[in-house]
Amino acid sequence: MPIQIFWDPKGFELDSLGTKKYLRATDGDTPYVSISIRMLSIDTPEVHYPGKQKPSRHDEKLAQLAEWIKHGKAPVNDGLGEYLYPKLATGKAGSLQEEQGIKATEKFRELVREKLTLPSGKKRRVFLRAADQHFDQYGRLLAYMSPYYSKKELASMSSKDRATFNLLMVESGWGAPFLIYPSLPKYGDLVLFRKAAKDAYENKKGAWAEPKMLTGYE
Repeated sequence: MPIQIFWDPKGFELDSLGTKKYLRATDGDTPYVSISIRMLSIDTPEVHYPGKQKPSRHDEKLAQLAEWIKHGKAPVNDGLGEYLYPKLATGKAGSLQEEQGIKATEKFRELVREKLTLPSGKKRRVFLRAADQHFDQYGRLLAYMSPYYSKKELASMSSKDRATFNLLMVESGWGAPFLIYPSLPKYGDLVLFRKAAKDAYENKKGAWAEPKMLTGYE
């Protein structure tokens, strides 16, 4: 049963955020619906391009772009062109990104199972910290996501122990840091982000093991 979600805070006008699946209601004014989340400050290799097209179907176009860069026909500066050309000229840039996107998805699911499964087999709840801009143009909630820990658990945990899934994906090498102001993590978490990204890159973890990989935002 799809329903329409509207977000219209004072001073803002948005038509809608699309249809969401109705899950249940706990009382007369508290319905639950499913909603997708765009995890902040990271980007992973794409599984699909806009329009739900598979990246692997764009290998030829990306190779053509490499030729345009080579012959100075692409609207990019020399530095960016020099950086992108060897990645695009392989003839399988889209396929590689799609393969890595699938692996990044598998890694995220692995982390979710590991971090949210309690010793009893039950699932731990998640904690979400939304950005000042709550939703993107696709209706996804912009947020940092982490396992939910009780106050007692948090008392004996370090910042690293309570890491968000955003940070864990960067640490694994399957997520590239993609920080956009003002939706930045707190300073202490920002330091962890930088350290995790540097370690993943230098030690060729995850997607960084392939020198000709394209990050999601590339």
